[in-house]
Amino acid sequence: FYSASGSPALKVDVLGANHMSFIEDPDTCGLPCSFCNAPVVTNDVVTGIARSYLVAFFGRHLRGQQGYDLFLTGEAAVSRYVDTGLATIASKELRPGGAHVADNRRRLR
Repeated sequence: FYSASGSPALKVDVLGANHMSFIEDPDTCGLPCSFCNAPVVTNDVVTGIARSYLVAFFGRHLRGQQGYDLFLTGEAAVSRYVDTGLATIASKELRPGGAHVADNRRRLR
């Protein structure tokens, strides 16, 4: 979806997570969870990242508080998730006036 989306767009890949890593309690998932590969990171780590991004996204886009950019794609996000090997971040931004900026990617070292 990300590659086909216009800007602005944000993609965060949580490394070592699987499809069911984002549910609150995978122990109660039952049969559907048995079809996924075992995750490499704990559920607490994955849901913690997801919660952090939800707060930052809503703060930025619903409240219009630009300071949350630091936690979406800025140095706080990079030091917390990319530099620690927990995630990769890719973003497409708009320039003032609506012109597209090149795809910015923050990958592992």
